[in-house]
Amino acid sequence: GCPAMRFNFDEQPFIVIWETTRACSLACRHCRAAAMAERHPLAVVTRSPSSTLRIIEECPLPVVYLRTIGEVEAFLDTQDITMVLYVNNSMRNFQMLRFASPLHVFVNHGESEKSCMTSNQLRAYNFCFVAGDAAIQRISEKLVDFDTERRLVPIGRPQVDVVAEAPDLPADDRQVVLYAPTWEGDRPSMRYGSVVSHG
Repeated sequence: GCPAMRFNFDEQPFIVIWETTRACSLACRHCRAAAMAERHPLAVVTRSPSSTLRIIEECPLPVVYLRTIGEVEAFLDTQDITMVLYVNNSMRNFQMLRFASPLHVFVNHGESEKSCMTSNQLRAYNFCFVAGDAAIQRISEKLVDFDTERRLVPIGRPQVDVVAEAPDLPADDRQVVLYAPTWEGDRPSMRYGSVVSHG
């Protein structure tokens, strides 16, 4: 049976966060720690056992592990899902996008000038939440015949609302340098980091 049946999602609208991140070492902890279902019932749907265990430890929302596409179908048959939020550009997003009834919204887990942020994949979603005017301009300059006015919704960057504790550093006169490399990418066109090239 469907593992989601242990949860009671009677309130509407019911929103699913489609979580398939496996490679990100940060595991989007800043988002999960602050996740709250204040206005609408929420659940996180995962497809990876290792991600599921990690998310259950960190996220206050119900976490539903659906191993097969058949389990995803059973979940959708028994729940009135009104919206699916996508937090990354995973190929597995298209397994959920084939269902016509929920509204599909791309949120992503951050925003940048990486090529994946202006990909034609954005056309697959009903709406894309973006940080603001810079994102709208980037997308309108890259995508041909894409209705940015109707399909892009500026929401700011919710991640900056999460307070992270500073590391416990020694109190001396050494200068502290923060080195924050980005994702190394899964193909040459997406290798923006400098860890491999510069150590």
